Amino acid sequence: MCSSESGGVTLKSVMNSHHVMKSVDGNIALKFLPPNVTPLIQPMDQGVIAATTKNYRSHLLERRINEGYDLKSFWKDFSILDSIYDIAAAWKSVKSSTLQKSWKKLMASEENSNISVEEEALQYQSDVDCALALAQLARTVEGGEQVNDENINEWMNCDADDPGYELLSDEDIINKAQRVEEEIYNNEEEEMPPQSRVSHESALQHVERLIEYLEGEDFGTVADDLTLRKLRSQIRVKCHNKTKHKKLTEFLKAN
Repeated sequence: MCSSESGGVTLKSVMNSHHVMKSVDGNIALKFLPPNVTPLIQPMDQGVIAATTKNYRSHLLERRINEGYDLKSFWKDFSILDSIYDIAAAWKSVKSSTLQKSWKKLMASEENSNISVEEEALQYQSDVDCALALAQLARTVEGGEQVNDENINEWMNCDADDPGYELLSDEDIINKAQRVEEEIYNNEEEEMPPQSRVSHESALQHVERLIEYLEGEDFGTVADDLTLRKLRSQIRVKCHNKTKHKKLTEFLKAN
């Protein structure tokens, strides 16, 4: 879809390839392309999304096992919020060179073609080493005794052929819409338990204890210490403001 006002371009692959739809003023055009065309012309599909996915899954597996979880309790206490933070970390760890390479694949030239072959060979070896290391780590915990590098690669690429959408009939769409309405109704009927909040005073005690803990260990960095001290200062301000507000309220009540 092209917009002359924004200059942005969005391309979608669908089954019908010869239709062109335009807005009344002619500024917006929707063109249908053959299926599986967009990965060939969009940079994000030239290995960037795959790199993010591999970072996410490899870091997730390594971190959860190192935190004491085995493969049977792998997803225990793992929330959507945890996943969001992990995805953000995975995207942050994507190398700038990966982004640059994605553009080279779109620029047909003999030089870029030779570079791509060499880079793909290096990437392949890196993926092999990563799979072997993760398989070795998985075999150290319960439920992972038989895990090998092929299992890791299968998990890493389990959705590589997923187009990101599904073709639904009218009946399927109606059924999905009805299920969503039922879920919304049921959620409204359920009473949400009150959430207990951690007090400023309790949070301050925990942060101070954490600072003391890191001072006695050798794995914390200066950046970690500065972050915790900044948080401690902010919580102290909260505690002070709460005390001032309480004193003012008591004064008004007394008068």
